Amino acid sequence: MLKKVINNEQGLSLVEVVASIIILTIILLSFFAFFINTAKTTKTSSTMFDATYYAQREMELFYNITQNNILNKNEEPAVKSEKIYNAILNHDYEAINQTNFTKIIDDEPFDYNLVIHNDLGKNLTHFTISVCKKGEVNSCTGSNLKATMFNIYEWRTTP
Repeated sequence: MLKKVINNEQGLSLVEVVASIIILTIILLSFFAFFINTAKTTKTSSTMFDATYYAQREMELFYNITQNNILNKNEEPAVKSEKIYNAILNHDYEAINQTNFTKIIDDEPFDYNLVIHNDLGKNLTHFTISVCKKGEVNSCTGSNLKATMFNIYEWRTTP
């Protein structure tokens, strides 16, 4: 039997060759699709990771601002808000209004949008930082939004 198979010089028919090429092509295409999908997922994941890192870095900056700028407990809310406003402006942020700020630095991969709320009482400020696609800080929504982080910090105060 084995000798019969080895000495068979008949070969493969054209239909068998075409069928094997089609099957091989389908298998290879599914592998290529898997590799392409993996590459896209890796890039998206890397961008999200980087954006989260930059958001965390900005949150640490805000924490330091709240600890290094001392507010007076007896000050009027408008005076406290003005001090908070000026403290944020001293760290490369540009004001849109009293509660919205943007930060655009040329050599960084993202732009930042900051929203603050001072009306929480007890010297608390709610910070929301949005990390946006470079050049899209004014429309930081949807696919332009890469990460968002928020926190509430208490300002150091004098007695």
